[in-house]
Amino acid sequence: MAAAGTGFVFAQSGAVLPEQWTPPQTRRLPAWHSYAWAASSVRPGEPVLTDQREAVRSLPGFGIDTVAPVWSDPALPEKERRARWRATHWYLSGRAGTARRAEIARRYDIRWLLLSRWQRVPKEAKVLDFSRETGEVLAKLPDRKGSSR
Repeated sequence: MAAAGTGFVFAQSGAVLPEQWTPPQTRRLPAWHSYAWAASSVRPGEPVLTDQREAVRSLPGFGIDTVAPVWSDPALPEKERRARWRATHWYLSGRAGTARRAEIARRYDIRWLLLSRWQRVPKEAKVLDFSRETGEVLAKLPDRKGSSR
């Protein structure tokens, strides 16, 4: 009975004590910003290239695909997931030329970029929106010739 009472007090400590006095396991997670501003432009199923931690985890909640999925996916071999992350980092590194970025965009059918406030917008992309909270930028890549979009 004492163990149950101790567990109850431990679990409820975050509700009654200042956060700095509570055990780390009971502290609230930081609130993430909403990506509804980006989802209002991107249609469900369209791939977005981003390496932003919160965006990669939040956009799928709106039905939006990310080029590099954060979680393992049974339908996507781990080797391919790692290749997608390498392509994402290469595209956003600033070292990839126009031809290399176009190849990556073509391979993964990328139409959208979601960039941090510090990442440069590639010259072929057009800024459509930005987050007033985080400074993140949503940019659209041009439609490719022969594309069904």
